Amino acid sequence: MQDCINNFFNRTTNTKHKLPLTLVNYVDYYINKSSTIKNAKGTFGLSKSRIDDFKILKKFLVEFQGKEAIKIKDVNLDFSNRFVNWMIDIKKYASGYAGRMLSVIKTLCNDAKFNGLETHPQLFKVSGYKTKNEYIIVLRPEELESIKDIELPLKSLKNVRKWLLLGCYTGQRAGDLLNITLDNFHTRNDLEVIELKQQKTGNLVTIPVLDEVKEIISNGFPHKISQQKFNQYMKEVCKLAGINQLTEGFLFNKDTKRKEYGKYEKWKLISTHTCRRTFCTNNFGKLPNYLIMSVTGHRSEKTFLGYIGKTSYDYAKQFKEMYSKNQN
Repeated sequence: MQDCINNFFNRTTNTKHKLPLTLVNYVDYYINKSSTIKNAKGTFGLSKSRIDDFKILKKFLVEFQGKEAIKIKDVNLDFSNRFVNWMIDIKKYASGYAGRMLSVIKTLCNDAKFNGLETHPQLFKVSGYKTKNEYIIVLRPEELESIKDIELPLKSLKNVRKWLLLGCYTGQRAGDLLNITLDNFHTRNDLEVIELKQQKTGNLVTIPVLDEVKEIISNGFPHKISQQKFNQYMKEVCKLAGINQLTEGFLFNKDTKRKEYGKYEKWKLISTHTCRRTFCTNNFGKLPNYLIMSVTGHRSEKTFLGYIGKTSYDYAKQFKEMYSKNQN
């Protein structure tokens, strides 16, 4: 009744008492209002993958907390340490994944704080984190040549080969790559380019059409394929191309449902991420970073270098090589 009276007279009311006080319940509250949350693109509504993060977190929290529900105000450094250790030591997840889930928790707590709920004084010290990817898989130029030259037995594999090579010479994420059609090709001031709007960031990118790209599509543009099929069959193409050098990396184990470290034949480690990283890595040191980034859509050089596993040492080495070259 009081709410009706307040609404009639346009009175604002304090709704803090209506908000859930526990982490698990706040996940549901956050998901229910996900369509009204501002995203990284500046628009409203969380992506399906982002919502899935919160759903997965809820399952972890239910198991982690046991019978005693964790309150939002209890999220402090001690909680952070216990949760991360539980994810790594008990659940056997990678440290980076534990850091990602902790970041999701921090997002919930920040939202609760914004809405006026009590949070722990140490909340500002709690933060998610990312671990450096030490096993970045790329295709070397000679491996790309092997892929070009191999005789493939099926039309479907030939189609996947085209997408694989296009990805390595355009530097786009799989979602953007597989949506490219001939309608994206344009000629601007006698320069042939591919123009597209990236799904993840909304960036408009202009990609020069390299000679390799012209060669790939000279006998026809590849037909549409799903990311799942692309990820599956690109491994088969690389296997047939003899890309089987033992390589360190993480491979998903269907039995344990975990990515497990080991040395595997390289074709097994190839994924849709390989295309974009190959483009970045093979052009690093040959072209200025800002030019590569203008094609890939990376917004910061720090992100770009981390994406291909480069460090300040690589910069120093590149500087020395260019300095010596200019001295001669």
